[in-house]
Amino acid sequence: MWVNNSNIERSLKVKSEAEATALMEPYDSDYHQGGALEALAALLARDGRMQESRRAYARAAAVFEASGELEAHRRCRDLAAGAP
Repeated sequence: MWVNNSNIERSLKVKSEAEATALMEPYDSDYHQGGALEALAALLARDGRMQESRRAYARAAAVFEASGELEAHRRCRDLAAGAP
């Protein structure tokens, strides 16, 4: 059976990013949480996992809005809605 190592590595990276984001939520600042969620969303999108990506962008948008980072909020909100 042929295994594509780059797909495995990418999947592990996305999983580890998601776990890291979940672990830091109760401890880190809103701005860093939003940035981590935005980075996770971008990785998920690159991996073709668009529904998960949009959910992560929506979470990032909410975090950025709550912390007053309106430009980042709008960017993530638009990406969550599927805007290019």
